[in-house]
Amino acid sequence: MQGPQGGSQSSFDSSALSDLTLQLFDTDGTTSLGLANLTGLGLSELLTDIELDQADTYFAKVSGAHNDVQMYQLDLFVTPELLGNVNLDDIVDSQDFAILKANFGTGTTGLTLGAHWAQGDLNIDGVVDSQDFTILKAHFGETASMTAAS
Repeated sequence: MQGPQGGSQSSFDSSALSDLTLQLFDTDGTTSLGLANLTGLGLSELLTDIELDQADTYFAKVSGAHNDVQMYQLDLFVTPELLGNVNLDDIVDSQDFAILKANFGTGTTGLTLGAHWAQGDLNIDGVVDSQDFTILKAHFGETASMTAAS
């Protein structure tokens, strides 16, 4: 609640004070790798298809139009190099197929990106469907060592 003590009170949503912008910076802290500010006040921003050259320290900046303190949630999910490897065991195999099969038709909207992947939503479109099976099929039998060598 917000408002003067002893005065009229109103609801307070600390996540909707300012329309937030998300920016990702390279290891030097100055080179911008991506910027997201497509949605409105209180809604999620998403950066996708950013390839990081190496394991290192990268920087994220969350900013708003106002100088207010604001609550936000930051979820990070890095897609493994091995597409189709749902269980992250470094091989695309029948175990990954079983996860997709068990979750076929399941919606993943509202889950973190990592949870999308763990359910088998490989293209992160909000549902485990035939498109995800197509991705798995294209990489079936591949191992992490195969993708590292290519």
